[in-house]
Amino acid sequence: MKRVLAGLPCVLLLCAGVLLTSCASPMRSAENYAAQDEWMKAVLTYRKYCSQKPCDVEYRSRLKQTELKAADFFYQRGLREEEAGNFDAALEQFQQGLIAMPEHNRLQQAVAEVVARKQAEELYQEGLTFRSAGKYAEARRQLEKALDLYPWHKQAAEVLASIKAEEEDRFSQGLALSSAAPVTLNFRQTDLKQAFEFLAKSFGVTVIFDEGTKSVPVTLFGKDVTFDQGLNLLLATTKMFYKRIGPNTILIAPDTKEKRGQYEDHVVRTFQLNVVRAKDMADILKALLNIKKVSINEALNTLEIRDTEDVVKLAEHVVENEKALASETEVRDGRG
Repeated sequence: MKRVLAGLPCVLLLCAGVLLTSCASPMRSAENYAAQDEWMKAVLTYRKYCSQKPCDVEYRSRLKQTELKAADFFYQRGLREEEAGNFDAALEQFQQGLIAMPEHNRLQQAVAEVVARKQAEELYQEGLTFRSAGKYAEARRQLEKALDLYPWHKQAAEVLASIKAEEEDRFSQGLALSSAAPVTLNFRQTDLKQAFEFLAKSFGVTVIFDEGTKSVPVTLFGKDVTFDQGLNLLLATTKMFYKRIGPNTILIAPDTKEKRGQYEDHVVRTFQLNVVRAKDMADILKALLNIKKVSINEALNTLEIRDTEDVVKLAEHVVENEKALASETEVRDGRG
């Protein structure tokens, strides 16, 4: 009996040691995985143990810490891949991070951005292909779509600007008229479309009409007028405007704000803001100028707008005024 009692403390110590070893084993394994940057294995190890012991506060705390470290690890790796232009690899890293921590805001934003960048890059490459084939209209459409998805695609913006410059050079040479001889216009209650078609045909120009063009009677007289003179007379009389869409083709549309916005060329301008939040400036511009295409990068605090040249110039004045006011406020508050 004494021998049994004498051996009891040793048995208790041995059992306690086994229990401590078994409890420490998941923690040691997870820490080893983390030390080797095998963060998903570390997270899964902690999750498995916590599912078995949901009341273990220490392990739950360690799980949260490991999830956060894993999310940050994959976030940084994803950023490096994205910077190198490896969008698929970047997306894979970001998604791994979200498995570790689904509520991680920066990872959620990174996934959305890299998907947009990948799609924009594909559209950009399609635009280059169309441009090489001489299909400039298709190239412009793809490049504009790319910039809608990811406004900070520098190559797409540069190529689009180059295409627009080439188009302006071609258009600056004027319409390819088949005749320069002046004509006489004598319209009495003539249908609007027939009047424009008569003028265009006289000079070998093709005219097409916007679907919003209505058939209204026109009364107009002009003797020995050139094409430009006759066109301006008709436009002023009928309250229409035109856009050149080819070497000898023009489009006629109602002179309204909506139609101007639809057909006039848009320009892109990016504003780097320092003392004003990009979101606040976007709200101001939308309220004052009714600008619809506004892109915000809160991380860089930049604002990009796409609109007609006149609207963009107005936006520049508004931005400069707001920046000046904000700077004055900062100085005044600092002095106070």
